Amino acid sequence: NSHFPFVNAGMQKILGTNTDDWRSLFKAIVVKARKPKWFASHTPFRRYETSTGMALWEKVTHFSPGDVYMAGNFTDFTAITGWQRSKVLYVGDHIVSDLEDANLRHGWQTAGIIKEVEAEVEMQNSAEYQSTLRFSQQLERLMGLAQCNP
Repeated sequence: NSHFPFVNAGMQKILGTNTDDWRSLFKAIVVKARKPKWFASHTPFRRYETSTGMALWEKVTHFSPGDVYMAGNFTDFTAITGWQRSKVLYVGDHIVSDLEDANLRHGWQTAGIIKEVEAEVEMQNSAEYQSTLRFSQQLERLMGLAQCNP
């Protein structure tokens, strides 16, 4: 749903770069998709010219790696790419409207860019958490053994 300048700035921040080299990592980049309408609409794809910020109006029949496309729809996306289900990585920043629908309804792989998860990841990577987790797992294993051998 976001415009390219926002997506570009976010990807540069995540990858720690000041260039748009991140685009070479993806076979298709779609911005301003207008979800959830995107999954049911017939809006055509438009190639987005990053240097001018303008949409080009020629018909999109294939995606070129590194190029950016906007709008479009689910049906045309699967027809153009031939990708089904787990071949797609969908990146979003909202658990319900971005990630849940794409994963549960369409079987896509999802990646969430969610600020609130940062503290959780840091906590789970801490030595204290890891130690407590190992202790808990060992305790659970011992309890299971005790229950099997009365």
